Amino acid sequence: MKKYLATIAAASLVLGLSACGGAQEQPANDSNQAEQSPVAEQPVKEQAQTIDLVGSWSAESAVAEITKDKITIQILSEDGTEKFLYWVGDYKLPETLEKEFTFTSNADKEALSTSIMGSQDDTKEFTYKNGKISFEFQAMGMTKTIEMQKK
Repeated sequence: MKKYLATIAAASLVLGLSACGGAQEQPANDSNQAEQSPVAEQPVKEQAQTIDLVGSWSAESAVAEITKDKITIQILSEDGTEKFLYWVGDYKLPETLEKEFTFTSNADKEALSTSIMGSQDDTKEFTYKNGKISFEFQAMGMTKTIEMQKK
């Protein structure tokens, strides 16, 4: 009987120490996880870095061209045969990119001053979400959200 109780006590002690040992190893795992966090975040950063807005964009009523430092938007006539300059401004991606973000463009007032449809705004805010860029178009007392897709 004593051997049986001693065996149970020893087994309990081993299990208890294993549990404690597991708890002590846990911070090591946490530090490993902390070390792995940048690796785990890396695909997110890589994905964000692949967001490239440079190129041609279009909507039913507008077209845009984005270069590494400029965004130009032209509004299309109802039949789509004519283009009217609506926006020319600087373009710079935010430093932190996510699946959804906004950026602000400062108007090139000189370029817009000769356009009949040129925006009078000093800045324009653009939103990137789900592969689309949207902005508020304002003309003749009307405001409409235009959503563009990359060609």
